Amino acid sequence: MIIVALDVEGLEEARKYLELLSPVVRIFKIGPRLFIPYGNQIIQLVRSYNCEVFLDLKLYDIPTQVAESVRRIVELKVKMFTVHALGGERMISEARKVLEKYPSSQRPLMLAVTVVTSMEEKDLHFLGFKNKINILVYKLAKLALNAGADGIVCSVKELEYLRAKLGKNFIGVTPGIRLKRTNRDDQRRIATPQEALSAGADYMVMGRAVLSARDPLKIVKEVMK
Repeated sequence: MIIVALDVEGLEEARKYLELLSPVVRIFKIGPRLFIPYGNQIIQLVRSYNCEVFLDLKLYDIPTQVAESVRRIVELKVKMFTVHALGGERMISEARKVLEKYPSSQRPLMLAVTVVTSMEEKDLHFLGFKNKINILVYKLAKLALNAGADGIVCSVKELEYLRAKLGKNFIGVTPGIRLKRTNRDDQRRIATPQEALSAGADYMVMGRAVLSARDPLKIVKEVMK
């Protein structure tokens, strides 16, 4: 399934894409760019088009702060949200405890971000990580799933490795999806929709590949085919 990232400047631009794409796209991703200035207003705007929200804030803090944030997120009635796996086992498990207090019908999916797709191995080595990216992603994913995450956000290449190591019993979300391979933007570990499906992605996040297209609706329909 395609998730369109509403990485735009304001409510009116978001409304334009919702009008155009909501007949075929069921989930839209909201990140800090819109959530910081508009908060619940942007979430309610998406919901007004009978669509669901993927709230991508990558929560990363001490366990108490993340747990309280998760409680507030549940109240927003989003479909899924992100924590950062680098926050560690206790942070994620405390977030899980909050989720378990709610009926399953009210409980959003918690996805753990591993290594953002703008980073390459040389970036990780500079920060002191010695493992290759796929090994680091595997360690973070295993930790997050054991601590209670419902799924993992990672690049297509790492998802293929995770499926081989960890199986299919988790949700796989892949950002960095492009119709063609290019290195002309800040994403580095990118892939095509076909590669994402082959790797076992449940959801593909597409932002600029859709938003910057001359005909965004046509692009989405082509990918869906």
